[in-house]
Amino acid sequence: MGEVLSTDEYTGGGTGPDGYDQQWYVNTANFYRQIRNIIIDVRPAPSGEETVCLHYQVAQATSMQNVELRAGTGQKGLFAENGSGGGISDVTFVGGEQQFTAQRLVFSGCDVGVQVIWDWGWVWKSVTMTDVNTGFKFVPDFPDGNIGSSLIMDSTFKNVGTVVVIQPPSSETGSGSTGLVLENIAMSGVTTAVLGPVYSGSGERSFSSGGKIGKYRRDGALLDSKGAYYERPKPQYEDRGVGDFVHVKDFGAAGDGVTDDTAAFQLALGASQGRVLFVDAGSYILTQTVTVPAGVKLVGETWSQLVARGPAFSDESKPTPMLRVGNPGQVGNVEMQDLIFTTQGPTAGAVLIEWNMAADAKGSAALWDCHVRIGGATGTDLTPAECPALTSGIAPGCNAGSLMMHITPGASGYFENMWLWVADHMIDDPDLEDANNTMVQNSVYVARGLLVESTEPTWLYGTSSEHAVMYQYNFHNAASVFAAMIQTESPYYQPTPNPPAPFGNTVGLFPGDPDYSCAAGDEFSGCDESWAIVMRGCEDIHVASAGLYSWFSTYAQDCIGDQLCQKALVLLEGNHASVRWEHLVTIGSKYMFVMAGKGIAAKDNLN
Repeated sequence: MGEVLSTDEYTGGGTGPDGYDQQWYVNTANFYRQIRNIIIDVRPAPSGEETVCLHYQVAQATSMQNVELRAGTGQKGLFAENGSGGGISDVTFVGGEQQFTAQRLVFSGCDVGVQVIWDWGWVWKSVTMTDVNTGFKFVPDFPDGNIGSSLIMDSTFKNVGTVVVIQPPSSETGSGSTGLVLENIAMSGVTTAVLGPVYSGSGERSFSSGGKIGKYRRDGALLDSKGAYYERPKPQYEDRGVGDFVHVKDFGAAGDGVTDDTAAFQLALGASQGRVLFVDAGSYILTQTVTVPAGVKLVGETWSQLVARGPAFSDESKPTPMLRVGNPGQVGNVEMQDLIFTTQGPTAGAVLIEWNMAADAKGSAALWDCHVRIGGATGTDLTPAECPALTSGIAPGCNAGSLMMHITPGASGYFENMWLWVADHMIDDPDLEDANNTMVQNSVYVARGLLVESTEPTWLYGTSSEHAVMYQYNFHNAASVFAAMIQTESPYYQPTPNPPAPFGNTVGLFPGDPDYSCAAGDEFSGCDESWAIVMRGCEDIHVASAGLYSWFSTYAQDCIGDQLCQKALVLLEGNHASVRWEHLVTIGSKYMFVMAGKGIAAKDNLN
């Protein structure tokens, strides 16, 4: 297959660590990639040759934006046979035959708009298809392939032959049927809509062809003027003049990974309101809390890093924010993009981001392509050398954070493609001569993932949180939240130690912490491994797809097949009106949900 641009670089050297052809990065560890503002046209290529504009194998913290892929008959715009992802948005496909939260995709004159050859979960949002023979083709590429689930929402189909084609459905669990939901869809000139399986409160599945299933009220505060869930493309400031940009280094920041840049960075933030503050590539050491005032527009350069270091962040009993976005109760606007928030050394009290800003207009307090990464990289002092992967005991000096991110009461925000990651392995390759990156594992400990207490409109598009001790997401007395394609992983070292260790003395420091009253034989206490999602006292929350994964038990993987890596992943308790979940995908856990003292078993809900 000929390809113009490929995100996977093959070495031609045999078999790699994932069992496939050797390449620089295995597809599930190809992080921190962006493709923007490009047109790829393969139509002049010789007819009859299999040609693709973009071969796309990526994982977390990746995005594609403002791309046009032009293909002819027998050609493909985008081919992605594996991997997992971040976001794809504002992409136009012209002609051809085809193959992540995907937003604002446009297909025109295609034979097949999208062919999914396998997946676990995918959200397709604000898709427009015109003059397309088949919109979505959910048919596996090999006999034992499985297309788990897809949610198509807020989308328009005009002059489309068949909107969705799926493999023959079955009412038996474990048969490989595709879970499919179409929500808020406009069709005109469509010949055939869709056929798919529906659960109606029992273990037996029934089928519906184009019918409405139940009723649900969307929270009006989360919608745009047309009734679709609000979304906002990442700004690129192309309409701004040169004088509207300032560099953080113009204010004395060094960004060399050594110098204390706290004062210089705070000065730059205060002086740049109304302009775009460009954070030049580098690592900026922060030894105290830095506050982002209203009106700031912050843009990183190839993942500029803000690094928490030193005594101010070392006391686990006194959690301290590294970056405070607005002060509590503040109303205003802020925009942040292309940054990494990280730590150096033992910073057990660090809160990487405290988000207090309440938007002064819908979506005006926003963040795109910004990520937390703790450990697992050169210069963090939290690598396999200092924090080896342990199957007993606790690595000293490796308690690296109290909370990755806190969206406080009264705050609101728009968050797109955000990965909160406690590193499970070394991301930097120590041996650049070897064709393989061996990704040596490490044990780094951070107490909590993302805590959401906001009751103001908040959007989470393509976000993930991984490897925190107590929970990955905690929605505590929260309201008015739309979350599309949440993704989590439990820590690989658990249950050695089991939660809340090594943060047992800090339970209760933050609202909504699990209480860890671990009675013997209680499978619903969360005392063996971290909760993927805790949701208590909430209302008007829509989780539109979630992939929650438990891959290990004390670094061993023989627990996956029988769903025995941990007991339960999601805790729902005391919630109120309009809490809605669609397309929950779990791996490795005995129970998917726990609610009212009962568990929903994974084995009873196989596709």
